[in-house]
Amino acid sequence: MINRKTANNQVKREKENSKELSFLSRIIKFLITTHLLLQ
Repeated sequence: MINRKTANNQVKREKENSKELSFLSRIIKFLITTHLLLQ
C-alpha cells in the first residue's frame, strides 16, 4: 500500500516536471523565433 502510494506520487511529480519542461521549451522557442525576427 505504502509502496504503491509513493510510486503514484513519483509518477505525478514526473508528469508535472515534464509539463514544466515542455512549457519552458515553448518559451525558449518563442524567444528564439522573436529574436531571429527582430534581427
